[in-house]
Amino acid sequence: MSTQRITVYKGRDNTESIEFLDGGTVQNLSDITRVKLILNASTTIDSDDSPSAFDWTSDDTQLDLTLGGLALTVGSYEDTESVMYDAVNTSGVHWGTIDLIVKANYES
Repeated sequence: MSTQRITVYKGRDNTESIEFLDGGTVQNLSDITRVKLILNASTTIDSDDSPSAFDWTSDDTQLDLTLGGLALTVGSYEDTESVMYDAVNTSGVHWGTIDLIVKANYES
């Protein structure tokens, strides 16, 4: 997977979609049971803990992320690791990195 960039706006309902590739082919995510995004050593977003932030069921070929409602610190998280789990891969499979940018909500 090539690195993709996702921008999160704190307090907003924006949804960003990403696809995962293997050899240039978009992968089917229908067997996925869990997703983790590891931002750094102290911050992990886990679909088991925040199920409404992740959706891989609406479209079998993309992961929809709605992260604005999570308690994330504003900043840039380059090389956020994406890990996918299914019934066969219970320890997870590293699917590459995402550049995750978290921006403040400046509401007037």
